[in-house]
Amino acid sequence: MYFTTKKKSKIIFEILDSEYKKTSEIISDMIQCCLGPSVVLLVLVVPVHDQQVEKRILDTYEVIAGTLIYLKVNEDWIPKLAVCPILPRESVSYEKTRRVLAKLQRTAEF
Repeated sequence: MYFTTKKKSKIIFEILDSEYKKTSEIISDMIQCCLGPSVVLLVLVVPVHDQQVEKRILDTYEVIAGTLIYLKVNEDWIPKLAVCPILPRESVSYEKTRRVLAKLQRTAEF
């Protein structure tokens, strides 16, 4: 799912149910995001509050971004990444999900 900002750039939300355990799925999502036009932010929504999971995702992103920069890809073409944990019990309520995403909005730079 994606949203288009007022500046016509895109924010992509990828919900990782069980995929958050599979590095290959995360790499695929990141590369697809880099190939998309005008993508400024990839938000990976994971169903757990686990710093190890977040660290693994961020480390994977750093490797991909570093490799793309090494290959002379313009750094502005590489979207930022945010990992947003939303537990299943938080996702059943619109209000709870809105609060979690509002926190993300306050901390994101895009």
